[in-house]
Amino acid sequence: MMNKRLKNRLWLVTCLALAIITTYTIYRYYCVHRIGDSDFYWHIMLGKNAISGLSADDSLVWPNSIYQTSYTNYSLLSDIILYKLSCIREDETFGALVYMLITAFITSFIVFAGWGRNVIKKISSSARSTITSISAILFSVWLLYMAKGNPRPHLMALACFVVSIGILESRKPNVSYLAIPLAVIWANLHGASMPLLIVMELLYLIVSLPIFRKLNVEVVSYAINEYTCRILSVALSFLAGLCNPVGIKIYTRLFHVSNNANILAIKEWSPATITSSVGVVLLLVFLVTWALSPSKRSIAHIIPVIVAGMLMLLHVRFESWFFAALAIYVLDAVGKCEANYAETTSRSQIIVSVFSAAVALFCTVNMATNQIHSLCPLRYPSEAVINAIKDYAPKRMYTDINTGAFFEYNGIPVIIDSRIDMYDKELLQDMNAIKGKVSVTDGTPDYTEAVLEKYNIDMVTLCRGDSMMLIGYMSQKQNWRITYQDSAYVIFQKAQE
Repeated sequence: MMNKRLKNRLWLVTCLALAIITTYTIYRYYCVHRIGDSDFYWHIMLGKNAISGLSADDSLVWPNSIYQTSYTNYSLLSDIILYKLSCIREDETFGALVYMLITAFITSFIVFAGWGRNVIKKISSSARSTITSISAILFSVWLLYMAKGNPRPHLMALACFVVSIGILESRKPNVSYLAIPLAVIWANLHGASMPLLIVMELLYLIVSLPIFRKLNVEVVSYAINEYTCRILSVALSFLAGLCNPVGIKIYTRLFHVSNNANILAIKEWSPATITSSVGVVLLLVFLVTWALSPSKRSIAHIIPVIVAGMLMLLHVRFESWFFAALAIYVLDAVGKCEANYAETTSRSQIIVSVFSAAVALFCTVNMATNQIHSLCPLRYPSEAVINAIKDYAPKRMYTDINTGAFFEYNGIPVIIDSRIDMYDKELLQDMNAIKGKVSVTDGTPDYTEAVLEKYNIDMVTLCRGDSMMLIGYMSQKQNWRITYQDSAYVIFQKAQE
């Protein structure tokens, strides 16, 4: 009995240690690279509004009439959590770091505890098993490190995605019903991605159909009662997903955002390519390896990898989902091969657990004792920039989509931020025109100026890292003058007539 207890403790300790180590690697990344975008700021604004009893539209500092639509918040619960965390210290980015570390730990622990147990237990059963298992663990740590993201609800959705894989792969009676409460939680944390749970449930049912048994693949066969449970779970999950502030809209929101993102050619919504994403390379390696495998290949177990891979090929922002799904697949596959491994608790397993725990302890102490500096994005405007704008008190200011939320967070009106789903097509095309992304015709020899006049823009604040061409254009305009500039920002104000 003691031997069994010791073995259980060893793999659990190792799982906890690996989750901490993965979290630490992500911590080190953010200490160097900071937050990568401005979305965090409008998420915490929405969370603050929700707690204050205000609507999502109250975060719009311009008249709502120019947008031709109301903003719909699909991540209300996440926004409240982000806002509460941002209040831990005066520097809101400390809360962002805490959020990223918590979600990284939770996701990593679920992955290693859910699919890494057999891999850890195989260490020392043979030289081959030891090398294979340790390689799989290190590869999975790297994959989960690559799954890091910015402090947005997307990270909570990733954790939900990982949990959904565990639910759908389980063959225990009635476990599939856990997808129903998961649907409610997911719909309120990040409603736009929640429909993927329904898609996954349907795919697990489809690949169990008899037609797939004609292929050279391993097909999961469900008993009649399992089919009944899973079909009922799909229907109830769909209905459960409607328990959110926006109702049925969550099932169409992803298409709407994707369409608007294409108009502005936003990078994170662009397709991942073999030259821009290591995830595409890994997807190709995975498909080739799976197809050439001499043994029968399980088609059900590759569903998460394929779903996440297809999403990544559509939108690069789903890279993190693919990396997490691939880590799960690798741990699951390695844990199942060489099934007849030794069941004894060996010295090597103890050494691995102790070593992992020691490294995790070092990581924890390092995070706890190091002074954490601000993680403000590199584009975040300085106090001098904010004060210069407030001194002139513009009524309608233009700034780039990547920086808009920074100014809104500081109470400065801007025409656009990165909430692209609330803008109509005309406004998005006008924003492209300002950036010089549309052709200039004889009828509109100066279309940028025409758009500035159309919206009565009286100040243009540009980040050098985003808008060098537009800075050059504005510098040549006689009716605009530079009122402030530094190494990061240039502010233009319309000359008084």
